[in-house]
Amino acid sequence: MPGPIYALITSPPDAPRDIAIASVQGLGYLVDRNLAEVRCELHAVGLGETAPDGRLTVTLSDGATTLDRAEVDVADVAKGTTVTLSFLPRGPGRRVLQVAVSSVPGEVTTLNNVRREVVDVVRDRLRCLHVAGHPSWDERFLREYLRHRRDVELISFHTLRPPDAVIESSDDETTLIPFPAEDVFVKEIEGFDIIILQDFELPEVDRERYAASIIAYVQNGGALLMVGGSYTFGARGPWPVFLDPVLPVVGPRTPVRGMREGRVVVFMPPEAAQHPLFADQQLAFLLRRAPPLLSANLSQGPKPGATVLLRGGAEPSGSIPLLITGVVGLGRTAVILTDSLWRWAFDPTFKELYRLVLDRLMAHLTFDPSASPVRVTASRPRLIPGQEQVISVSMAQGCSHVSVVVERMTEGGIFQPVLGPVEARDTIRFVVDRPGIFRARASGVMGDAQVSADDLFLADVAPLEAGKVFGAPSGVIGALTGGKVMPLGAADMSTIHLRPEVRATVSTYMDEPIWNHPIFFLVMTLLLGVEWYIERKTGYT
Repeated sequence: MPGPIYALITSPPDAPRDIAIASVQGLGYLVDRNLAEVRCELHAVGLGETAPDGRLTVTLSDGATTLDRAEVDVADVAKGTTVTLSFLPRGPGRRVLQVAVSSVPGEVTTLNNVRREVVDVVRDRLRCLHVAGHPSWDERFLREYLRHRRDVELISFHTLRPPDAVIESSDDETTLIPFPAEDVFVKEIEGFDIIILQDFELPEVDRERYAASIIAYVQNGGALLMVGGSYTFGARGPWPVFLDPVLPVVGPRTPVRGMREGRVVVFMPPEAAQHPLFADQQLAFLLRRAPPLLSANLSQGPKPGATVLLRGGAEPSGSIPLLITGVVGLGRTAVILTDSLWRWAFDPTFKELYRLVLDRLMAHLTFDPSASPVRVTASRPRLIPGQEQVISVSMAQGCSHVSVVVERMTEGGIFQPVLGPVEARDTIRFVVDRPGIFRARASGVMGDAQVSADDLFLADVAPLEAGKVFGAPSGVIGALTGGKVMPLGAADMSTIHLRPEVRATVSTYMDEPIWNHPIFFLVMTLLLGVEWYIERKTGYT
């Protein structure tokens, strides 16, 4: 630089007080229902030895849901510290997580106290807990179905000793192992994607505590499937009232014993055609030709908000529900009120029907995005406001009237439309004009059912580091050039020593016509003299 540079800024020249989230690590690869640890590095400037007493709160959240929080001393932040947060991802898909640290009095900015990260939660394998009350044909075929699915990690238990059996020998004299109810229903329950209780009653010891753990698991996003039989749903004992908060079915008005046995013709009620689970035309075709079942558990019917997907009986008025699904909190539950569904798997003609019903049911209960007939993907998970976003839409055969809506999350956690609805094409392009969390949602019709899918993306600027918002680059430039940084209110031009004015000539260039040059005059005179001489000698005029 030819001279010193003086920076006049609005803040004092000393480093202002500021706390920032320098980095967030541990969100690169998240597996569904595997504990994730997030390491947040905190930096601070301007605190020094006068750091205020107290503690700061670091919060990890997903939208309006707080996943974890921790507290750290302000004095530790002044020296630089790392805070570890942990949470359990529930359900695959894209998320926008936010890490925030509380501010201190006098902090110059809070823009760098918040950091958002776009993460993808993947599901490597479907962890399934299958517990059967006794060996049966239905238990055998269901267990074989789960074992042959390559994407299922199966943990299976089945009881070989009846609950009312008279035991004369000790546990040391048998090869049977005690059922680890405490481990699977309390300690390790959050590690399962779906729990299947097949004709099984919870152990009488600590039954209420096990039931409370299962209810909390479902309400937090878990999946529960209960399969009936001769041991449960009032067939051998009382109705399972301890699990009633998560059951989509109401027990019979009067206690019953046993099951309804005989020819049970299965059909799909009209309301099932509007459910995404049975929107497949092939499944509906096979159900119309399905062989009858042999037994069914009796019930009063579905709870309000639950959907009956399969019924049994000759007429709808006299039919009984066989398959009911519902939503409880953030999770989903279903009941199969029969133990003879295995007849479909036993018949080679309808083995595909057995597989399709269970495939669709498990995908629905576990929120499997790959099973949706319509899919939507934002090509840029994170972009800067002003850039173009490209949204790709794909749909299965038979899916129609697909439209796309782009929504932006408000401060209250509510999504409001900013684009659309527009007719779905292969790609949809639009320019994001503001920062925030956006959701692209595609919806359509499959048969008589409404289907939808969504994807999240983030529009945000690069995060600010601690102390980088108040003129630190100006101070560096001033020091290198011999200047300095001065507060705007205290600036005095008499104290600014500028270099004296120096005029220097680098080069000179003048453009003149050629006939103004003396040499041109001499050349012309010489030519005229030569011409006069030649004319005198030759006599030619």
